[in-house]
Amino acid sequence: MRDVKFNLMFQYTPYNVTDYPEINRFVSDAEQREAMNSAKGLNLI
Repeated sequence: MRDVKFNLMFQYTPYNVTDYPEINRFVSDAEQREAMNSAKGLNLI
């Protein structure tokens, strides 16, 4: 298997997305935990 660089980042900042309420917010703690668990489950981190 090749070495793959993987960077999981949570600094999304909504900017001028009032037309899209589903992304007009910061990433929640629960979403961050879910992303971390998914990445760990795939052996990415």
